[in-house]
Amino acid sequence: MRYIFVFITLVGTALCFAESSSHDVNYWMKSENKEELSKTIEKCSNDPAKYSANADCINAKEAKKKLFKKNFLSN
Repeated sequence: MRYIFVFITLVGTALCFAESSSHDVNYWMKSENKEELSKTIEKCSNDPAKYSANADCINAKEAKKKLFKKNFLSN
């Protein structure tokens, strides 16, 4: 029984660390991350209730806004 508790604790901790690795707005604005940006925006848009507080979703959406403004103003 004790081993099950230890296992559950370790898995929970690992999941917390996996979720905490997020990218900043500058990462998302780089051209080499364009495809990943699109996939992240799509994932976040498909389930906004689940991902509304997700750092990657927030930063990706902000980067998309900035890229749009940058492209709009440059034309």
